Amino acid sequence: RMNRAPLVFWLIHSIYHHTSELITPVDVYAWFSRLSGLVFLVLSGMISRAWAEDRFHSTILFLLLVSQGYVQLFFGYVETYAILFPAMSAYLLLCDHAQRGRVPVYVPAAVLGLMVPLHFVTLAVFPALLWVAWARPSEGLQSRTISSLGVLALPAVTLLTLNLIGLGPGSLVYSEPGSHTIPLFGDLLVHHPHRLFSFGHIVQILNQYALVAPATLICIGLLATGFDRHDPRDVMLLLAAGPLVVFTVLFNPAIGAFRDWDAFALPALPLTLLSVRCFIRGYSNGSSFRAAAILVVALSAVHT
Repeated sequence: RMNRAPLVFWLIHSIYHHTSELITPVDVYAWFSRLSGLVFLVLSGMISRAWAEDRFHSTILFLLLVSQGYVQLFFGYVETYAILFPAMSAYLLLCDHAQRGRVPVYVPAAVLGLMVPLHFVTLAVFPALLWVAWARPSEGLQSRTISSLGVLALPAVTLLTLNLIGLGPGSLVYSEPGSHTIPLFGDLLVHHPHRLFSFGHIVQILNQYALVAPATLICIGLLATGFDRHDPRDVMLLLAAGPLVVFTVLFNPAIGAFRDWDAFALPALPLTLLSVRCFIRGYSNGSSFRAAAILVVALSAVHT
């Protein structure tokens, strides 16, 4: 299983190798999960303070970030996905800083370079990095081009990391039996649960996002109408969430993941951030904003 998340398995194996006389493998996983949650909590606070206009908006953003279904990963969950959420939080925060010219592009690129060995699906957020590299403040085409070269830190860090843990670049490419995607037309084979455009598949997708991102489904109307294509954060979050959502729609659940909520939870983070921004934008000028915000937080928390 080193193919999908080589760096995570290498880290867990290394920790257990040095602590095997003290704790069990389950304990290693459990503390890996809890520590990931603590880091996510800190980074959620940083994002909330940096991206909100006032204290109440910051509080709402923070509460919704930490009340979605993916937080179940942080309570001793014995799997490899927990670390992806603090990593994604750091990546999105650094992309925002890079877009505003506060840090070089190679900084979020290097973070994404480390994320890819944590799980290959994180490469899907690469479009957000490309947009940040091109849209950041610059003094002209030459400056923008030079800045964009920082994106090369991504493959450099990924290949270096794989090499340091003793794997080649081809380790992320793994051939599963059958097809990785759900068929659009034609006959269903034994490893195909349904076709892409089918009622069963739609129900599974809705169930998936209801589990991991209830705030997004609650605010789906505002997400559709409140997105601001002129807002750099909105565009960046859309480019981070969009490819991950497409992955969850196209990927064949009978190959490896079996539509497990954890394997398809990662889009929930950028989707939640984008949904909350659209919610605040749509309601903040109205008299019902506080009541609506409390209701959305309560529904998310109770559902989770």
